[in-house]
Amino acid sequence: MRDQARRNALRLAYVRVVALCVAVALDAAFYFFPRQTIGVEYVSPANVGLAAFWLAVALGIAVALRSGSYSRRWRISLALLDPVIVLTLFALIFESLRGTPKIMHPVVVTGAAFTLLAVTGALAHSKPAAALSGLLSVLGFGVVAAVVGYSLAEALFVCGIVGCAGLLGMRLAENTRRAVSAEASRVILRRFLPPHLAEGDPAAVLSAVSRPRHLEATVLVSDLRGFTASVEKLDPQAALDFLNDVQGALAACVQADGGTVDKFMGDGMLAVFGAPEPLADHAAASLRAALAMRREIARLNATRVDSGRPPLRIGIGIHSGPVVAGCVGSGERLEFTVIGDTVNTASRLEAETKERDVDILLSDATRVMALPGVREPPSLIAMGEIVLRGKERRIRAFRVA
Repeated sequence: MRDQARRNALRLAYVRVVALCVAVALDAAFYFFPRQTIGVEYVSPANVGLAAFWLAVALGIAVALRSGSYSRRWRISLALLDPVIVLTLFALIFESLRGTPKIMHPVVVTGAAFTLLAVTGALAHSKPAAALSGLLSVLGFGVVAAVVGYSLAEALFVCGIVGCAGLLGMRLAENTRRAVSAEASRVILRRFLPPHLAEGDPAAVLSAVSRPRHLEATVLVSDLRGFTASVEKLDPQAALDFLNDVQGALAACVQADGGTVDKFMGDGMLAVFGAPEPLADHAAASLRAALAMRREIARLNATRVDSGRPPLRIGIGIHSGPVVAGCVGSGERLEFTVIGDTVNTASRLEAETKERDVDILLSDATRVMALPGVREPPSLIAMGEIVLRGKERRIRAFRVA
């Protein structure tokens, strides 16, 4: 949010520079050609000097903002600066035109300028900052009205218009802040939720995933084999980029079948099908995703044939059963996760793939539910009843041929 406000302030700084460039050019024209431009005999060079001074200040502000400088003090200073610029430029040109038929021209231009300033407070993404801009704009034109001798009714009328622009700026600031917050929440949600959930109302989705829910789901745990050997000669950044490419491709396989990536664990991944929202064919979806992940690894290896690096392999363990799904942590560290014995069993099955030199192991519970939902079911080879590490009860497991 703060960075977006700084970028908006930088854009406004560019507009300020352009406006002051125009002011310098006009004031120079008034000075060199006073009769032809505004119908007077003489215009003080102070107009050009003041405009040039403010242009130099505006350029310095733009450079500072571009370099990353921005804080609450900056927001207040910029809100105060613009009315001062407008008032000082108005005072000089108004004095130059005193006693001429065009005396009211700078008043109209100044009124328009204060109206725009009142609205631009919205760019700070802060309702108080927008309110300050609106208030200063009203006060600024109040000074102008006093200088030119406006009646109370005339002053109130124009100040009312400027004030309404300030209220509009406050509303825009509030709406923009909400929109940016919603998009930020949506970006976070996209990390671990399927697209159809992540694109919903962020507040409703966060509320749904924050409440612990007891669900029947299928958990898939994967781990890359040979990854360390594949990246041992790469520099750390290249290794990280390669890992991101591989894990990103595998995560896409999970999400394509309605799964949720719970977390990445180095070169491992924990995914769940059927949480945070129920999924009727969660077991079949997990098996389809596992087969897609196997194909993706084969595709990646095919592109590495000439690289001289060892091929990647994958181990995947899948188990279905009850889980508790919800968010842990708070604030910016909020994370969705699933817990329960189903998760532990899937993790142990993944570890067993390495011991048995296979790539996909699934439990009998998953097999029973998955096969009817797979269009072209793969051949499964029974591994018998095996004892998983850390567990006393045996479990029937199958490997995918």
